Amino acid sequence: MEEKKSEEREQRLNGVSSCVEDFIEKYAKQNQKTWQATERILRRLVVKAWGTRPVKEIRRRDVVDLLDEVSKNTPYLANLLRAHLSKMFNWLIEREVVEVNPVVGTVPRIKFQPRDRILADREVAALWKATGTMGGAFGACIRFLLLTGVRRDEASFLKWEEIDGDWAAMPASRMKNGRDFRAPLSATAKAIVDAQPKLCQFVFSTNGKSPISGWNKAKEKADRLMSEALEEPVAPWRVHDLRRTVASGLARLGYRTEVIKRVLGHVARATDVTSVVYNWHSYDDEAMDAVQRWAAHVAKLTTGIQVVQEAAAV
Repeated sequence: MEEKKSEEREQRLNGVSSCVEDFIEKYAKQNQKTWQATERILRRLVVKAWGTRPVKEIRRRDVVDLLDEVSKNTPYLANLLRAHLSKMFNWLIEREVVEVNPVVGTVPRIKFQPRDRILADREVAALWKATGTMGGAFGACIRFLLLTGVRRDEASFLKWEEIDGDWAAMPASRMKNGRDFRAPLSATAKAIVDAQPKLCQFVFSTNGKSPISGWNKAKEKADRLMSEALEEPVAPWRVHDLRRTVASGLARLGYRTEVIKRVLGHVARATDVTSVVYNWHSYDDEAMDAVQRWAAHVAKLTTGIQVVQEAAAV
């Protein structure tokens, strides 16, 4: 009887499911901006597979089997699972719940390939035309992303109270680097914001209650309209590629790396002693100049190509 009670207590305190919940509540929610993804992956995959087992019994073989099973259909998800598991077990080691991390010694199921996709000038023009046809919050937000280079969720969750003149003051909780960020807004980007109806606290909203969601359908519509404008299927691209397009476009316009980093909100690496320790220039003025010139460049591209297309149609 005592042995059974001891097992039940161990399961309640140090079972896999209990450890997952502790990790989500005490670490993920406190330290990760995208803790919901961590919660979703650990509950759906880890708790389902190992929920009733003591976490101390999980071995590398168990991890390998789970990663192999997940990678059969979604190898990228297996990589995410591996990363979340490793972080959780390191957290448990610190708390002396386990002594080793069973993820150590396993390998990613698919190698990460840095993306190099940027939208060509004619694709930028086609996207601008497509978003004009789409209209609404999604059309406006995609244009905002193309003009500012901010990340999708940084724009999706943008609040009216964060608009400070020609700047968007985004809190650290929404930034990947965990620091407050003031994004410079060109006159065109600011006009897009000002044109949005104030339905709720969020600038871009379709229901007047919450920020826009359902990006997959919006992206499919944008692809279809872009293909119509290009008169051929648009090459595959992701919303995040707009950020790379802005960075590459600014480089083409002659802006230095420091200015491009300031526009994107990138933080210098700790090993970059000059930037971290000595160079305290904000580059705010240069960043504002950069986005204004980029907006002018986009306007030139869209107007010029549309005129050529219309003339050809005649």
